[in-house]
Amino acid sequence: MVDKLKTLENDIVHLNEVYRLYEALFTDDKNVFVLSSINDYSFGIVQSSLQSTLFSQLSRLADEPKVESKNGDFLYNLSIDLIRDIAKEDKLRSAKKVSKLIHKFKETFREKELSLIRNKFISHRDIDYAIGKKAVQDIFIADIKILIDQINEILNCYYLEKCSKQKDFSDPRSNHIRLMDFLKNGDFLESVMKRNSKLRHEVLQYRATFIEEQERIKKTKKEFELKHRKKSNNH
Repeated sequence: MVDKLKTLENDIVHLNEVYRLYEALFTDDKNVFVLSSINDYSFGIVQSSLQSTLFSQLSRLADEPKVESKNGDFLYNLSIDLIRDIAKEDKLRSAKKVSKLIHKFKETFREKELSLIRNKFISHRDIDYAIGKKAVQDIFIADIKILIDQINEILNCYYLEKCSKQKDFSDPRSNHIRLMDFLKNGDFLESVMKRNSKLRHEVLQYRATFIEEQERIKKTKKEFELKHRKKSNNH
C-alpha cells in the first residue's frame, strides 16, 4: 500500500503544479497580454495542453477503483478511493470522513461534466461535439481549483490523523512565478520586438486593443452594477 500511496501522492503533487503553472501564466490579464505579445499561437497551444492535462488527471482520480473487463477480469485504477481503503486498513477514525469527502468530490466532478469532456474531447473526438451539434457546459478554472482543493483535503484528512501533519502538495523544483517574471521582464520583451519589426507593430496594436477592451469591460461592469442596484432599491 505504501508504494501505491506514494504514487498517488506524486500524481496529486503533479496535478497541483500543473494548476499552479496554468494560474501563473493564464489567470492574470497582464500575463496573458505578455504571452500573446511574444507568440499568441504558441502559448495558445500551451494553454490548451495544460487544460487537457488538468481534465485528464482529475478524471483519472475520479475513476472507479475497480472495473470489470469484457472477459470478466477486474482492472484496478489508482484513484482517490485508495485513500479511503488505506484509512480503513489502518483503522483510522478519519476513514468515515475520508469517505464523505470522496463522495463530495465525485459529486462535484459529475456536476461539472468533466468525465464527458474527457470522453468526448480528450480521450476521443466525438463528431457531434467536435462540430458543435452537441455541447457541454462551460468549465471555468475556478471549478478546477475547487476540485483540486477537495482532493488535497481528502489526503490531508488522512495525513492529519496518520502523521499528525498536513501537506501542501508542491514540488520544490517548481518556480512558476519566476518564469512569468522572466517573460514579463521589459528588457526581454523589448529585445524580442527589436528583432522583429512586424511583431513590434502587432504588440503595439495589441496593447491598444487590450486597453480598449479593458475599458469596455469596466464600463459594462459598472452599468451592470448600477442596473442591479436600481433593481434592488425598487424591491
